[in-house]
Amino acid sequence: MSGLDPNLFSGKSKNEVVAVNLYFTDFFGEGVIYGSLDFKYLGGNQVQILPNRYDFETGAEYKYPWFGTNSQFWRNVGTKLGNAVNGPGIPYWIYFHGSSTLTSFPK
Repeated sequence: MSGLDPNLFSGKSKNEVVAVNLYFTDFFGEGVIYGSLDFKYLGGNQVQILPNRYDFETGAEYKYPWFGTNSQFWRNVGTKLGNAVNGPGIPYWIYFHGSSTLTSFPK
């Protein structure tokens, strides 16, 4: 988790969840695959990645609106391009195990 900005957890309470959009980053070298992940702050400078549903859905009816305050425009574009190249996929869950200590957590 070396690419994770520890400032995202500054002032957070234990067990608070922070959504991190990795789409335009090189986080894990696979930010476009994971898209957005939910990180749970465990206290003591430790975080954990929560399970993530990997799906191929687009549009507001699936909670991925193209425009507006919760726009998922680039996520939807990437999903549509992936479907065009690879065909439609079957949704599945990704489970991450363990936790990590943030080394430069702000005081």
